[in-house]
Amino acid sequence: KEEARQIKLIYLLASQNITCSEIAVCVNDYNRLQGNKRLWRDATVRSAILSEVYVGDLKTNKSCWIMTAEGKKRINNNGLVDSYYIKDHHEAIVGRKLYSLLGQRIRQKNSELTDSLTTQIKKAGEEDMLLNEVRSYGEKILW
Repeated sequence: KEEARQIKLIYLLASQNITCSEIAVCVNDYNRLQGNKRLWRDATVRSAILSEVYVGDLKTNKSCWIMTAEGKKRINNNGLVDSYYIKDHHEAIVGRKLYSLLGQRIRQKNSELTDSLTTQIKKAGEEDMLLNEVRSYGEKILW
């Protein structure tokens, strides 16, 4: 019940365009008032918003076990074993419409950030190439 309150608070704040970092601070303050010592971080908030569990769905076999030289190891299931998505498996804490909207918003921001970083990396690479050309040209002049 308490977790459901926290999740509803997270979704409410996220629907108001509050960042995951700011939401984590709010939820942590709320937890302190309730005597709960669990700490949220921005990544935890983002993960909660993207989790199908809170909309009442269940995805099975997200991870699996493999045998290594050191023994059993748990890994993310990237198609190694079958995975199933069960819609409306249990009672939802948040509505499907809000879940979809916030998930889409987060994925859009991630995409924009990735595009921006890719552009910056390419730009930095071009600048490095230009600097290397100038350096090699300068070395030719010196000789």
